[in-house]
Parts: sequence; structure tokens; C-alpha cells
Amino acid sequence: LRAFRSLELRLNIGDSINVHEFMRRGRVQQIHRRLINYLMNTLVESGYFKRVDREFKLLKSLDCNTDTIDELIEAYPELNIELGLLHRTGACLKDIWQGRADPLDLLFKEEDGVSATHLYQDSPVYAQSNELLSASLKQLVDAWPNDRRLRILEVGAGRGGTTLHLLPLLNPEMTDYIYTDISSGFFDQAKSQFKDYPFVQYQVLNLEEDPESQGFALQQYDVVIAANVLHATKDIQQTLAHLSRLMVPGGIMMLLEGTERSLFADLTFGLLDGWWRFEDEVRDDYPLLCE
Repeated sequence: LRAFRSLELRLNIGDSINVHEFMRRGRVQQIHRRLINYLMNTLVESGYFKRVDREFKLLKSLDCNTDTIDELIEAYPELNIELGLLHRTGACLKDIWQGRADPLDLLFKEEDGVSATHLYQDSPVYAQSNELLSASLKQLVDAWPNDRRLRILEVGAGRGGTTLHLLPLLNPEMTDYIYTDISSGFFDQAKSQFKDYPFVQYQVLNLEEDPESQGFALQQYDVVIAANVLHATKDIQQTLAHLSRLMVPGGIMMLLEGTERSLFADLTFGLLDGWWRFEDEVRDDYPLLCE
């Protein structure tokens, strides 16, 4: 609400505006169009706007009375990382939408123990997800034949927030772990972080392209791990088809994906272009696989 007010849209109670006019008046970059449309509909649900065909009619002033960030952190100390990230990006929404601030820099900036990396590694929500994934992998490892190598492919590994929990479970003498991401930009940090695990190999993999054309042999991997990455691809069905070609017959795919809409995610990771890139038939107006 504060960011919308700061855009100087010159809206009075009873006025209507469409998304195109919102973008023009607010000088908002087109890469944020889907986000703005989604946020407008969120404000419809909150009673601030009424949807009339393709326009949004303002019903009440865009004001809100909320606790300060310090009060929220005091009340919910276990959510220090989430609240810190939300405060950091939320305070810069106008600058992000108008192209003067880089949301990726804001999310991964290390400050006061708050960053997207710490979120993946230390947040209670992600900790629970990582525990479930770790328990599943441990069960598989415990049942794996001692004389057979275990080949694991992690896709969209990023800064290794998930990897960190999985590598200690593996037999270094009988495991090949292929750490991949769409860019090699994270690899130097990952190599330093996981230097005690020499069985980890690093390779670029774009999930939206044919893996064989990128140097990956087909039907090679016993386990494919994808933690919070599939939603960032344009066509999730095509992505799954690519991954299935890499797996041995009867292989196992372990996925972590959100399945509920999250305004926290929209105002943090949703500020990244990749959050809204979906073009498949599975998803309508939201990147996560929600009902």
C-alpha cells in the first residue's frame, strides 16, 4: 500500500485504472506487469479496489496501520530472516519497479544474518522442508546396495542451501553428486563451501533446454533433486520431461515446491523476473502449483 501510494498515481476514491495506465503513470517497468496485476487483484480481495471488467475502481484510501518491523521481530523472533527480507525489499518496491534497485542484490545481500541464503539454510519453514528431504534421502541411502555407485543430480542448486543438508548423508567413496545451476556464477562459492566433499562435480544445466545438447548423458542418474526451482521455468511439463530423460529407469525424483500462494514470496522472490516467466498450460495466474 505504501509503495502504491508512493507511485503518485493520482487516484481519488471512485476513480478507475487499468494495469496499462498503472504502469504508465507509475513509470513501472514492463517486467513487473504480471506482478502488478496480481497485486491489484490481491487488493481487490482486501476491499481496496473493485474489479470492473479490465479496470480497478478505488473504493477506499490506500492507508494501513501496521506494527513496525522492530515490533514484528520482537513478536515473532523465529521469523527474523523472513521479516528482515520482506522489510528490505518492501522498503524499496518503488525503486525496484522503476528499475533503480536490483532485487537480486537486495535478497542475497549478507547483512545482520539476513539473506536469501540464510533463508534457505536457517529459516524454520525451510528447515522443516530440508529435514523432510534429508530423511527421504537417508532412507534411500541406507537401502542402497553397497556395491553400486549412487549418482545424484541436483538442479537449480544455487548457493547450496539444500545441498548443505544432503552431502553429509552420502558415502564419499560410492557417490557421484552433480551440482548444477543455469549459471556458473554460484560455483566458486559452492566449491569453497563444499571443499570437503570431493565427489561433488559442478556443471551448468538449463532446465528449459535439451539436456543432451548440454553435454549430459541420458538415463544416468538414480536420483534427481529439485528444491524450489521448477516453478522458475517457463514450461513445467517440458522441464519434467527433460529431467525424466536424465534418470535411470525406476529412478527417483525428489521435489520441494510451494503449493500455496504467498504474499511474502510475491514481495521478495516475486520481484525477480523468473518468478513470473511461466507460459505452460498447468499454471494460470500464479507460478506455484496451487489449487
